Amino acid sequence: MKELIANIIFTKRCPFCDQVILPRNDCCKSCFDNLPFIEGTACKKCSMPSDKCRCGSEKREYDGMCAPFYYRDEVTEAIHRYKFRGEKAIGAFFAEYMAERIRTCFPDKTFHMIVPVPLYGKKLRERGYNQSMILARKIGAILKIPVSDVISKDFDTAPQHLTAASKREGNVAGVFSVKKREIVRGKTILLCDDIKTTGFTLSECAKVLKMYGAEKVYCVCAAATAPGIDKDSVLK
Repeated sequence: MKELIANIIFTKRCPFCDQVILPRNDCCKSCFDNLPFIEGTACKKCSMPSDKCRCGSEKREYDGMCAPFYYRDEVTEAIHRYKFRGEKAIGAFFAEYMAERIRTCFPDKTFHMIVPVPLYGKKLRERGYNQSMILARKIGAILKIPVSDVISKDFDTAPQHLTAASKREGNVAGVFSVKKREIVRGKTILLCDDIKTTGFTLSECAKVLKMYGAEKVYCVCAAATAPGIDKDSVLK
């Protein structure tokens, strides 16, 4: 009875199909059964299962990467709504599974802080929120890890999803800096973002953190693009 009353007062909807669900559920059963989970033992560097790992042909500055979902199907649409349509409540769903993936992939790591990938100031004002900060704060609350916005984006750039994959590394080169250099020195940091496609944004952020003394930088994203997907056709 309490659950029924709560569901009437605080209506909770599936983040994928918008169907009303019980407060204890993350999404409806139909959507959950079709979610593109990244399953099995995953590569700690790129988050992909061994049959999709391409780390031998890529060099990134971060030390590890994990994500609970592939960036496709219902997950793509939900992230679009979360990122661009102001549906911030969807972030809570992704954060729960991101936290679980962190536990699974990095059980022996002690993270001193979670750092969200920043937005350029003008874009932050236009959107009204940083989707990566929301994820970072919710993950931090679940895993009891402090969150710090120590990275700033100092230059505006063309959106990565509108930039050809071959030019994305150059698009983000040199645009980030560390604001509070003394607190990253010697630390193991968990870098948080919503999507990983080519990995260049995460790599550039990891690079500047290490320039100012971070010991290790690992990454977590809500979703990652599997090798073989045309990265010019997906959102970053």
